[in-house]
Amino acid sequence: AVSKLASVWDLMGKFAPVTAGMKLDVRKTTKLTLGWTDPMPDVMRDKWLDNFWKLEGLRGIKFSRARMPIDAVDDKLRMITLVDAADDMIMVGIWVGFLRKDGTWSCQHLIGRCFLTDENGTIPKSELQALTGGANLQCIVRKALGDWVLVSIVAGDSEIALCWATTE
Repeated sequence: AVSKLASVWDLMGKFAPVTAGMKLDVRKTTKLTLGWTDPMPDVMRDKWLDNFWKLEGLRGIKFSRARMPIDAVDDKLRMITLVDAADDMIMVGIWVGFLRKDGTWSCQHLIGRCFLTDENGTIPKSELQALTGGANLQCIVRKALGDWVLVSIVAGDSEIALCWATTE
C-alpha cells in the first residue's frame, strides 16, 4: 500500500497539471453529494474512474531533481517564479538556472503548485492571488536556498494584478 501512495505523493508539484483537474472534480463531487455516506452521481463516478486510471498511468514516471550543471560558472542561481490564474485554477511554478561557462543559462523546474480559485471571485482577483501565492512560495524557497540565490523574479500575465502589486 505504501508504494501506491508514494506514486501519488507529489511533493515537488511535477504532476500539478494532472492533479489540478482532479481538484476541480473533488469540488464538483462534494457539491453533488449531501453527506459523506451518500453515493456520488454516476457521471462523477465515471469521471473518478478515469482519474484513477490517469494516476495509475503515472506510476513509474521519474524526474531528475534540479541540480547545478557541471559547467556552472559559480554556485549562484537565478530563480524565476511564474504564475497564472483562470476561471477555476491558479498555477504557480519556480524554475532555477545557473550561468554556464558558454554564457547560456541552465533552466530546471524546482517546484510547482496548483490551487482552486474562489468560486465567487473574478479573474483579476484570482490573478492577484496567484501573484501573492507565487511571491510567498518564492520567499520560502529563497530562504531555503539562502546565499545561492543571486536574483529572483516573480512574473505573471495580468496587467491589472501587476499594477495593483506595484503601486503604492
